[in-house]
Amino acid sequence: MTAAEGKEGTKIDFEAGEKVFVSHGNLLYEAKVVHTEVKNSETRFKIHYLGWKDKWDEVVKADRLSKFTEESVQLKKSLLRKIISPSRARDRSDPDMSLPAKMRKVNDRKGVGEGIPSASALSSEQSSIVLHSTLKRQLVDDWEFVTKDHKLVPLPRDPSVSAVLSTWLLSNSRRGIADKACKEIAEGLREYFDIALGTMLLYKFERIQYNQVIHGSEVAVKPSKVYGAEHLLRLIVKLPTLLVKARVNDEKQTLIFSKMNDLAKFLHKNGKLVFLPEYSPAGEDYIAKTCEE
Repeated sequence: MTAAEGKEGTKIDFEAGEKVFVSHGNLLYEAKVVHTEVKNSETRFKIHYLGWKDKWDEVVKADRLSKFTEESVQLKKSLLRKIISPSRARDRSDPDMSLPAKMRKVNDRKGVGEGIPSASALSSEQSSIVLHSTLKRQLVDDWEFVTKDHKLVPLPRDPSVSAVLSTWLLSNSRRGIADKACKEIAEGLREYFDIALGTMLLYKFERIQYNQVIHGSEVAVKPSKVYGAEHLLRLIVKLPTLLVKARVNDEKQTLIFSKMNDLAKFLHKNGKLVFLPEYSPAGEDYIAKTCEE
């Protein structure tokens, strides 16, 4: 066991394997002390965030650690509510002025819904976007992982939405078909994803993770840099309905559908590289939080 200086100069003991809270930005995160180390006569602690990949482990000073007590649990909930409430207010506000020009009038706040993706949503005849059976299976698996198995896409994703779109453009460039329209649509899709993720692309079970990652950071985080092809595909299947609501003319719709079909083919061809075969269990603490919402 190691004694270290707390925030007010008091001696606080932390030991390897102990469950603690770590302050980061405006939130507290559950973590485990991996080991302690002394550098320049100062004790530091290597911690592992519970439910996160090892690459997010970090070494912190004692003033960022709190004992896992009922008091700190309540503080964590209070801080989370302060983060979530403003974000929900933003979600309820009109996002139209923030959307790319091509999608300016789109306004859909219903989310992806908690039901299994409908046949009409997956039908090429209904959507004008042809999805290979593997992509349809991906959408169903995605729904089951999150809503039935209580699993989450581990974040940040690699490749991210931004990286997937850039790779798609590079692939088209090598094939000699990366025209100006393709680049504009890719950029518009990226911008739209950043705006739309929190309002229409998440299952309820994913919202706490979203608020922790996107709104819980001290620096601005773009969803397209953090989320991956799993959530991008959700947007692609919603585009036909969104374009109709946006009153996009037939000629422009035809162009967008053409590019989206090409992107869908790219996702199918590179599915093993861009989609996760399995999601990560959310953990008991996370599941408990969602029940409190």
